[in-house]
Amino acid sequence: MPEGVDYWDFACQMGRDRDSAAAVHVAEINNAIDTASQENWNEIYLEILAKPGHRTPKDSGSSPVT
Repeated sequence: MPEGVDYWDFACQMGRDRDSAAAVHVAEINNAIDTASQENWNEIYLEILAKPGHRTPKDSGSSPVT
């Protein structure tokens, strides 16, 4: 990974074609494909681009939930 990168993140888009594609979270790709199947789409456009990810440090001053 490039210096300063914590993990690979993904920018994803899906739609009937490139022009109608909308952002979709990587964890929701399977659900989006299932929806396309249920709606009998003939084809789909799916774009997945890797991008550098940077983790945000957790607030060490917060107390755990009990």
